[in-house]
Amino acid sequence: GAWHDLRRRSLGMDVPVAAALLLAFGASVFNTWRDSGQVYFDSVAMFIFFLLVGRFVEMNVRRGSLDAGEALVRSLPARVTRLLAAGGSERVALDQIVKGDRLLVAQGAVVPVAGVLAAESALIDESLITGESVPVTRAPGAPLPGGAINLGAPCTLIASRSARDSTLA
Repeated sequence: GAWHDLRRRSLGMDVPVAAALLLAFGASVFNTWRDSGQVYFDSVAMFIFFLLVGRFVEMNVRRGSLDAGEALVRSLPARVTRLLAAGGSERVALDQIVKGDRLLVAQGAVVPVAGVLAAESALIDESLITGESVPVTRAPGAPLPGGAINLGAPCTLIASRSARDSTLA
């Protein structure tokens, strides 16, 4: 990383760390040849070990968060139930949802787009969006984010955005 930063003529965090490690290693080699003074081979090795462990943990956390985001997008339904003004319903593709459509969100289903809860209260799990692990109860008129999961009874949602303008998009 330090070499890459130097070739781009920028000073990232890797440059001073690499410089310190090279100086400590160089001083240790010099003192070993001289057969006097302090050597820091163990400190250099320990620091490199902890640096690599930290980067490994960071990589795994990033991969996990990307996997959770991809799982959330994959969990969106391809087709949703749109309630008609005449009283019936129809199944439409998610990309056909526009602002103002009334949608039926079944129990255990993912809220397809951001909207407002129409008439009944709902128990909503927003953990994949907000990180909050405890489900929340939303009253009629409360906003619902797209990507939340309806844990309670089926509810009616009035879309406040199209699928293209949703949180997950």
